[in-house]
Amino acid sequence: MRFGAPFALAAALATLSCAAFGDEVERFPPPSVRVPLAVGGVSLFAAAYGAGYWSSSEWGDFSGASSLAIPVAGPFMALAKLGCPVVNGVASSDCTTGTLFLHGALTAVDGLAQVGGLALVGEALFMTTRPAAEPERVRQTPSLALAARPVVRPGLAGVALAGTF
Repeated sequence: MRFGAPFALAAALATLSCAAFGDEVERFPPPSVRVPLAVGGVSLFAAAYGAGYWSSSEWGDFSGASSLAIPVAGPFMALAKLGCPVVNGVASSDCTTGTLFLHGALTAVDGLAQVGGLALVGEALFMTTRPAAEPERVRQTPSLALAARPVVRPGLAGVALAGTF
């Protein structure tokens, strides 16, 4: 009971957003975000697929490892066939539960990374962006400009000339 109020206050403060303080929040990103997002997605997909392809050729004796050479669906197909390597009908003696768990976890991460990379590419292609800002127009200043300004002070009245050239 004694610590309930501080935790409630902390939870309330954690839920405040910057919009509650009057800061403007951009609803859509600028159009310049598309290319870096697509490049990041393709890079993530390529790295994950490359790791899966390499492991399918390096550890091909695990059951289902050949499926890792298939993009996107391969890791999930390999998870369905996950098991110890079988040589001449006999399971390998050095295959442990920890080895299978590690193999399954890395295969799942590989599949999720491939799907995530493709999701980033899809987001880059289909996301809504704010309209591109019009380029600012450079104001042309005349080469010679003269302006008359009134000057009024105690004991003084007149006109001052100011100009650029």
